[in-house]
Amino acid sequence: MSNISFNKFYFFYTLKKLVRIYNYLNISTKCMNWFNMKKTILIIVLFVLTVFLAAIPTRIDSLEHAVNNLKGIEKVIMLNQLSEIYLASSPRKSSELSSEAYDLASDLQDSFASAKSLLMMGKANYRLGNYQPALSNLIKSQKLFSTLNDKRGMADVQLIAGLTQLRLSNFDRALFYLLNTLKLERELGSKKGTLKALNHIADLHYYLQNYDESLKYYKDALALEQQVGSSESISTTLSNLGMVHADRGDFDNALQYYMRSLQIEQKAENSGGVANAYYNLGLLYSKLEDYDRALDYLDQSLNLNLEIGSKYEISNTFLHIGKIYTKLGDKDMAFANLTQGIQIAIDINSRILLRDGYYNLYEYYNEQNDLPHAFQYYKLYANQKELILTETNKKQLQELQTGLQHLDNEKEIELKEKEEVIGRLVSDKRKLFNLLLIFGVVAVTSAAGILYYRFRQESIINKKLKTEIVEKEEIEHKLSNRLAIEKVVSSISSNFIKIKDFNKVIKLSLENIGKVCNASRASLFLISENNKALERTHVWQESGLGMLPPSIKEMEISKNKWWNSKLENDEIVHVDDVSMMPQEAFQEQRFLEQQGVKSALAFAVKFKQRLIGFVSFENFSKTHKWQTEDFALLSLFSETIGLFFERKEMEDRLRNANSLLERRVSERTQELANANQELQLEIAERKRAQQDLNDSYHRLKKAMEETVNALISAVEIRDPYTAGHQLRVATLSREIGLAMGLGKEQLDSIRIAAILHDIGKIYVPTEILTKPARLTETEYSMIKNHPLAGYDILKTIDFELPVAKIVYQHHEKINGSGYPQGLAGNEIMLEAKIVNIADVVDAMISQRPYRNSQGIDEALAELRRNAGLLYDEDIVQVCIDLFNNRGFQFEEIKVRTSPR
Repeated sequence: MSNISFNKFYFFYTLKKLVRIYNYLNISTKCMNWFNMKKTILIIVLFVLTVFLAAIPTRIDSLEHAVNNLKGIEKVIMLNQLSEIYLASSPRKSSELSSEAYDLASDLQDSFASAKSLLMMGKANYRLGNYQPALSNLIKSQKLFSTLNDKRGMADVQLIAGLTQLRLSNFDRALFYLLNTLKLERELGSKKGTLKALNHIADLHYYLQNYDESLKYYKDALALEQQVGSSESISTTLSNLGMVHADRGDFDNALQYYMRSLQIEQKAENSGGVANAYYNLGLLYSKLEDYDRALDYLDQSLNLNLEIGSKYEISNTFLHIGKIYTKLGDKDMAFANLTQGIQIAIDINSRILLRDGYYNLYEYYNEQNDLPHAFQYYKLYANQKELILTETNKKQLQELQTGLQHLDNEKEIELKEKEEVIGRLVSDKRKLFNLLLIFGVVAVTSAAGILYYRFRQESIINKKLKTEIVEKEEIEHKLSNRLAIEKVVSSISSNFIKIKDFNKVIKLSLENIGKVCNASRASLFLISENNKALERTHVWQESGLGMLPPSIKEMEISKNKWWNSKLENDEIVHVDDVSMMPQEAFQEQRFLEQQGVKSALAFAVKFKQRLIGFVSFENFSKTHKWQTEDFALLSLFSETIGLFFERKEMEDRLRNANSLLERRVSERTQELANANQELQLEIAERKRAQQDLNDSYHRLKKAMEETVNALISAVEIRDPYTAGHQLRVATLSREIGLAMGLGKEQLDSIRIAAILHDIGKIYVPTEILTKPARLTETEYSMIKNHPLAGYDILKTIDFELPVAKIVYQHHEKINGSGYPQGLAGNEIMLEAKIVNIADVVDAMISQRPYRNSQGIDEALAELRRNAGLLYDEDIVQVCIDLFNNRGFQFEEIKVRTSPR
């Protein structure tokens, strides 16, 4: 946004203040005889004053002027401040400023400034609906803030990332980010940040129709907001509570919440909040079937959102307006709003909006009894797939959208001109009279100019409306014709796949496609074997054209050089008017004129990249404007014919190959009989080898078991508790793996790794392992080295399973707080996550030298508290289910003790 546009903003802000002055003056002047002149003159005079005031430079002008004189990190900070200011009114300008700041911060190698700039870029792209670029910027910013251990920056990034994932319908990722935001804000002690997180988590549950959870978070947020005293936050939460009650059918409570929210937003003059309140009221009255009031609120919401530039809200509002017009039976307005909303949803790649848009179009066509279109859009809705449009269709929708948006802009200008433009006047009556004398001439001139401008604008709008109606009818006709061609080509392709009688299929295909293309005749020409002549092998023509003249059944190729050269180069012969053909096509032009052809179209038929003929479409009655957007489908028809010839050749080759194969089979039968005896001997030898291999495998398995037992014995000698603990962890780990449906190889890996997971404690002194008091930091660091020690022991043993790696990772946590490597998320093996949870459960319920057993209930409570933070949520759920619903319990495990 330029300085001028910000002066414009200041101008309209000043107008609102001057309106109040004017209303006061309008009342007081009713008692004054000298002030009985027309109110229009006063309004125009005040308008001139307001324009003068709007020329005063704003704070934005000053900042933009100042930033040009700065360098280094000061310039980066100023650019980011400007980006923050522009974010609400012009996200695109905000993105440009933050991008410039990031480039400069990167050159200066300032990590904090780079992280802040990336965060601003992410916010701007989120506001613009560019969700993938937003996520990319936010991920980079998160890494930098994490490196700097800046929790405030991390919380801000996590919040915007969660909202972006929510817009992309990635609900699991959105909840993950928002819960992290809530945790960070509470650690920072930020009530405002906590409020935002609570509200957005409630929003997520609302989208998933978890109304109880949604109400819980909203009410927590409202209680905190009333402590903080933030009217903006209170308004948002009131609005959200209204949505939940509305979806539950509690319309009275919903209306109360919405009206309270609207009053707060209007008092704060918050355009975004007012737009949201109008939108919610529109939906509510739509559910109550009060469509006039619903449309009034939705139109007000749309106008405000168009000023703000929020694509998601604009699309959503268009879709709901279109849905109401569908119910009212106004198909033109319904179609215009629905297509505009869907186009914006496609631009921002929002699956939620696309789903709603497709369903609304299904209802629209169902109301029109257009069942093919209704079924088409219901399938798209059911599968939640994006509508795939050709470039032409996109262009047509964009033209329609541009026209409607232009109409809205003109309408907005007209409405703004109708506003009472009032200037700041002094209270003294004599000064007011002097001002009227000074600007009287200007007022008359301005009034005439405004009246002329309004008349001209109304004329332009009417002309554009007529043009748009004609264009819309043309678009609908083209779309209808295109769908007909698509249906015919699809049917033809299906017939060629299961073809039995080529002549019958090609004749029927020419007839069907000729009719939908408005052709008088459709023909298939094939080149003769000597490559000298073209023969019309198949033809369809309209009734009444008579018999084909013998002279056109064959044509010499040499007389059609221009025609054939275009087909050889895969070009389409496109002739809208035969009389206007180029000079080099003289022979073809004369030939077509002799046959009475007014326009023609031809597509090459190729076989193995070689031209073997063409399909032609001709019109005898008039010059014909062939639709170029249909050429791709007609080319597909000609390609299908070429593919048939390729298929025919392959079938001929297959028949010849079968004959040759039959002869060779007869010859080889005797050879196979002789080879059979040798094969039997070889099979017997392979069976003996297989038996030897099995014996070797069993010996290897026995040796591996003995190795494992030896390692267990080594642990038992030092610490009998550790060995029993390992066996119990192995039992629980294997049960969890079975419940999760893991394969035998994974179960074996888990069992062996769990048995040996504490083998590294061999290197830990016995007095530390059995110490009855709390360990010192040095002693605990020695304990924390046992996964690495175990890995070093086991990596030299060839288990043919990832046993050593599982032992290495069994103390890692999914948030990266584990040891020894600090792995997180998917960096940790699934098997290691299972062993980790089983290890925690047994450790808590077991008696230790320094504490008593905590019991299974406390162990399961620990898993619930930290599911998704320290432990994998899915594995935690399986483990809890084993104890609570499947009756799992530890059996007493006998542990060998060392001889005394």
